[in-house]
Amino acid sequence: CCIEGKVKLPPRREAPRKLRLLFNNPVFMKSIRAYNNVSAFTSIGATRSEPLRVDESVTRRGIYNFRVMGTVCHRMGSLLPPPGGKRTFAQIYPGGKRLIHINDPDSPVRVASRIRMTDGLSAEFLGDLDEVMEQYNSYVQQFLHAREILIERSRPVLETA
Repeated sequence: CCIEGKVKLPPRREAPRKLRLLFNNPVFMKSIRAYNNVSAFTSIGATRSEPLRVDESVTRRGIYNFRVMGTVCHRMGSLLPPPGGKRTFAQIYPGGKRLIHINDPDSPVRVASRIRMTDGLSAEFLGDLDEVMEQYNSYVQQFLHAREILIERSRPVLETA
């Protein structure tokens, strides 16, 4: 492994305190997949060229898994929901203890947006996750920056006389 020790990885950074507390909380850990799902920016995708067949050799027990033969991609939908549609995943942006919808920047939406995506999630846990993600996750920071750009571009241009 690691070219017989020639590859040296930097020391692992300690996780943020709030994240460590969550990982040591059995209530949070019981639903960790649900928290992961509502925090996702993309979903995994693959094109089926033949009917779906369940391979019983890999689906017996444990976590859900699947096998893909061919190319796997990560799909990211629109930054805006369809007209009248619910906002989900990357359309909801972390903002500390609140979540902000990109197409409604003046209306902060509380953690309830993510809670509605999966029943039984804790608003406190989601708020802590969002706070950690905003501070440490470069993707969240990029999405917040994209939000600022979209807001700026949507402002009317005022002509001076």
